[in-house]
Amino acid sequence: MINQKYHFDITPHIVKQLGEQLVSDEITALLELIKNSFDADATYVSIEINTTGQYTKEKLFYPNHRGFIVVEDDGFGMSENTIMKSWLLISYSQKRELKEAKKKTPGGRTPLGDKGLGRLSTQRLADICEIFTNEEKESGTHIAFNWKDFEKEDALSEVRIQAEHFSSQKIKGTTLILANLNHSEVWDGKNLENFKGQVSQIISPYKENRPFDVYLKINGININLDKSNDELRDLAISRFKFNFDGSSITIQGKTKLSKFIGNNQEDFKNFLEIDNGRKFYDYLSKKQPDIEKSDNSFFIKFEKKFDFKKDIGGLEIFDGERANPGSFNGIIDEFTYDNWMSYDENIKEIFGKLSNYREFAQSQAGIKLFRNGFAVKPFGIDGDDWLRLGDSQTKGSSYYPLRPANVIGYFFN
Repeated sequence: MINQKYHFDITPHIVKQLGEQLVSDEITALLELIKNSFDADATYVSIEINTTGQYTKEKLFYPNHRGFIVVEDDGFGMSENTIMKSWLLISYSQKRELKEAKKKTPGGRTPLGDKGLGRLSTQRLADICEIFTNEEKESGTHIAFNWKDFEKEDALSEVRIQAEHFSSQKIKGTTLILANLNHSEVWDGKNLENFKGQVSQIISPYKENRPFDVYLKINGININLDKSNDELRDLAISRFKFNFDGSSITIQGKTKLSKFIGNNQEDFKNFLEIDNGRKFYDYLSKKQPDIEKSDNSFFIKFEKKFDFKKDIGGLEIFDGERANPGSFNGIIDEFTYDNWMSYDENIKEIFGKLSNYREFAQSQAGIKLFRNGFAVKPFGIDGDDWLRLGDSQTKGSSYYPLRPANVIGYFFN
């Protein structure tokens, strides 16, 4: 005989613990929400962070709060039924089902998220979560809850969820408001450059391989990540481009005269800078005939082409054939953090001081693999040197090796 009074339940505190274990930090938490926008076929995601103010653009269930984060997109939005399953049914993930079936979103994208981390990541960022979402113009659903309630109730089903329907002028989309920030210092002051760099480390800073736009506003100031990254790339002392078509790889490189400053800035001024590198170029071109004079801000350039079968060795054998990754493109930009850079007027104009430049560049250092504009972990993330550039470093000074901490780049197919 079945007795319905006996059944499984779970304490809400377990859900909080799960989120804390799966979402390691605020950057990861925000990234999960950006992934949600991508998976909803959005053309953009707009992020506003205010560390002290109150959000007043919409009527909230929790209007009294300090600090907020708004994540807004123009994706396909959620129906009331989708909210009940995708947000309020813990661990359910329709994206997981899509990926297992090798299906794509209506817009043809392969889902990036599949663990249901989006909803759990919100607790890392703030206490209160409010969602405005609609699949079509005029009719939408607004729900709200407080993560603090998960510490008070005995059963998950007893956690209070507030909900109402609202009238919307947006054709479709979702706006997520997270209020009562947990760690406002992450988004302010000296941590700002590091935060911008970490976002650019995960989301491609190169517009050419990013499928949608990311807009960022912090404490009323618009942060143009594209502009910041373009300005940073202009400060690179060397740049290398790679193109592999499946049978041959072409490498193009160019470098600035400042690459050759070395340890003695005075000698550089007296022997190289004095004639803008003319005599030095004459010397190099005799040693390396492939070198040509470059244009714009770069000093020299080269281009080389290698045949995959004839010129590239050391490849693994797979199914009796040399392992071939298929066609891909890539860029590697090289930077220097030497003290002489503090005299660079461009750095002063863009970053204010050398330490800001270093913080922004070093926080996104590494060569990434990007899929759909998002970095594939662990390649190039947090110091991962999957190309083993560090193996070529020597204890003595050298102009040639690329150092893992001094490069920003990517490969993608």
